[in-house]
Amino acid sequence: MEEEFILEKWETPCSDSTDLYFTELIDKDELTILVNNISRAGGKDTFQFIFESPIAAYQAVDETYLKYWWKKELGWTFTVKNSKWANSLFKEMLDVNFPNGLIHFVIATSDTCIEVLSEKPPIARKL
Repeated sequence: MEEEFILEKWETPCSDSTDLYFTELIDKDELTILVNNISRAGGKDTFQFIFESPIAAYQAVDETYLKYWWKKELGWTFTVKNSKWANSLFKEMLDVNFPNGLIHFVIATSDTCIEVLSEKPPIARKL
């Protein structure tokens, strides 16, 4: 029997923002993701995530994908333990390149769900 996935809050500078929106994804030497928190008062904060190479995989999908497993109390950023996506890739081809395993990171926004498989956490900061 396959283990059930477990979602865990991932503390980042934007994990408890009020309303987060995907802005940009740049895949060049490293994976850079930018998201914005737009406040009701009209202010805007930009947050940057830099995943250093090598990255096993990433995907950006419509936020409706989140409905089946995301819980608002987790905040906007979380990790997935026992991830089917990470486990399937790891078993198929990545165990040679990533002998320490992979961490499934999720950056959820109001319009996009960005998922990254990496050996280590990214640099996450407010710009």
